[in-house]
Amino acid sequence: MSSLFPKDNAIEPPKAKTPLFSLAAELGNRLGLAIAVTAALSSVVLCNLWSRLYYHNVCDDSLISMQYAKNLALGNGVVFNLSERVEGYTNFLWVVILAPLYRLCLSLGIDFIFVAVQLSILLAAVDLLLVYRVGRLLWQEKPLALIVAVGICLADNSYTVWAIQALESHLVVFWILLALLLFRRGSGFWLGIVLACAVMSRPDALLFVVALLGDDLVALGFARWRRGRAELYTQRARSLGMTLSVFIAFYGSYFFWRYNYYGYLFPNTFYLKMEGLRLEAIRRGIVYLTEFLEYRGWIPVFALLSAFWLGNQLVRVLFLWSTLHLAYVVYVGGDFYPGHRFFIVLIPSIGLLTGQVVDGLAKQVSRWRRRSDHRIRRLLGKTATTTLLALVAVGLFRMTRLGLEKGPYQIEIVQFRDRINEVYSFMRWFGRKHSRPASIVTGDIGSAGFLAGLTVFDYYGVIDPMVAHQAVVSFGKGKAGHEKRADINYLLSRNPKFVRLGYIPRDLSREGYFLDDEGPDGRCGVGIWEKDPLNDSGVWESAGAIPFYHSDVSIWEATDDMRRSWTASGTRPHQQRVWGATGVYLSTFHRRYGDGAVGRVRSTPIPLVGDVMVLRVGGGRDTDRLRVSLMVDDRAIYTTTGRNCEFLGRRKWEIASFRGKSAILEVVDSAQGPWGHIMVDEVRQWSARAREAKK
Repeated sequence: MSSLFPKDNAIEPPKAKTPLFSLAAELGNRLGLAIAVTAALSSVVLCNLWSRLYYHNVCDDSLISMQYAKNLALGNGVVFNLSERVEGYTNFLWVVILAPLYRLCLSLGIDFIFVAVQLSILLAAVDLLLVYRVGRLLWQEKPLALIVAVGICLADNSYTVWAIQALESHLVVFWILLALLLFRRGSGFWLGIVLACAVMSRPDALLFVVALLGDDLVALGFARWRRGRAELYTQRARSLGMTLSVFIAFYGSYFFWRYNYYGYLFPNTFYLKMEGLRLEAIRRGIVYLTEFLEYRGWIPVFALLSAFWLGNQLVRVLFLWSTLHLAYVVYVGGDFYPGHRFFIVLIPSIGLLTGQVVDGLAKQVSRWRRRSDHRIRRLLGKTATTTLLALVAVGLFRMTRLGLEKGPYQIEIVQFRDRINEVYSFMRWFGRKHSRPASIVTGDIGSAGFLAGLTVFDYYGVIDPMVAHQAVVSFGKGKAGHEKRADINYLLSRNPKFVRLGYIPRDLSREGYFLDDEGPDGRCGVGIWEKDPLNDSGVWESAGAIPFYHSDVSIWEATDDMRRSWTASGTRPHQQRVWGATGVYLSTFHRRYGDGAVGRVRSTPIPLVGDVMVLRVGGGRDTDRLRVSLMVDDRAIYTTTGRNCEFLGRRKWEIASFRGKSAILEVVDSAQGPWGHIMVDEVRQWSARAREAKK
């Protein structure tokens, strides 16, 4: 759109009065483009470095969007779980873009996650080129302002690290910057389409629509009363009317579809993170904003000085949009992911506004130098210019250093990459291990749904309207997005086959589950409670069970350090938390010596009366020095060990061929040092024929 205030908004033409000046201007144009291209290529290299360090994984929220895209690509609808229409995402257009990409990768046998990450990285690079294009509208080809604008994006650790997570933030930035370019060109139809795409990429982009069109509407109102502006007013009114009409028609059609498809005015995540119009989360949001500024050396604060240039409509729109978005994020209480994810869409705008401040100051210094004839004043002018350049360099360097120390590179990549990689490797393996369909209770719903292919019952309610719509008394005081949680009895009433360890904090063996601690290559897994199929296909024999209670210790013989310290209840001091123990259990982790204790514990002979013997085993993984053995005729017919974790996971031994004989359970610990202990609990026998006889 052409400007209502040509004097304020029009780009000043270069004063090309001499060939030398023309050559300088041409070199300046090329220099600006070179800076932008260099920044874009640098972002691609840097993002790929982060992605490689992150093992080319993505965060769980990204996998949620990918699960919706996968089901859409496979013809199952825009759903997470099949036949459950819940809008557990807020990036519809990103999901739609990923869906055909998933189908293509599936047909070509290409890793979809890797391709999605590369697409996100490409968008981050394109956004830097768009920052350059918008910057040209503000300062022509001024290299210093451009360096500040794109430099803030590159120096901000969150901008590049979150580009590798394949979420919608950089897509939203793309639409916003493109909308600014179309806005200045007066393209009403395409501007309406782009604005609708921005809001369909993330609903809070509606704040940008309000800032852009609201400012233009107010400016249009002023133009209505200014003399000699009738023709310009009519042109702007038509263009604005076209933009609004196209936006309402395009976005309205989408909104009508999604309301009829999901049944709610807002996404499920809105209800999950909001509690009416209550203000409890604002305090947490202020802390979130303060950390955002602090971790960037307070450099974004300089964007506030752009208020002195609000006569420029682009500056005014960027300033208003940034203010509205900051207020919105503070109101909802921020986010829990490192790097202040909710503010990433503002980083290019902050860069542009800060670039405007630097350009404005540089112009003032230049004017002062030109108008001054005194040597001292000229010297002071040069000193001011040098100081400004030094401040820009120091500021960008400090921002980079703080980002590496406190940003998502340090917190998400360095500290959590191995843990995340283990969970994702486990979920891929777990999906191959178990037949489908199967259901699981967990909070990491993206990895369970997309990687393992499971039906997910969400503990935190992202894809569960019942959880999202519940009232929480202490809302706004806990972890953002994790304050509403499903009731335990409600989750169990859905009869899940699996329950991820830790989400239901009690021993689920009483609910008919057993703990599975197995992971890929026999290593420790994440801990999964599994519905016990033995309960419905046979009976548990009362005879042949081995108790561990203090009243029954006479059936055990212990040697060395285990003589008086082999029974445990709960977790002992200096030991990691023990999961899956029921009451008293056998543990060679000594009260005094810890992993340094050694010894052997043997049971008295027990009759083998069932088809299967089950037991829980945990602790260190060492079949030679840490083992549990079933001895028949002084020969170990079965031997097992732990998996280097404190999960008492089930082991199952087929004993039907030994029925009628006696056996001894032997526990040996001759290991010292880390994981030099082993634990045993719940030794029972199960019989299928006993159930058949009762029938």
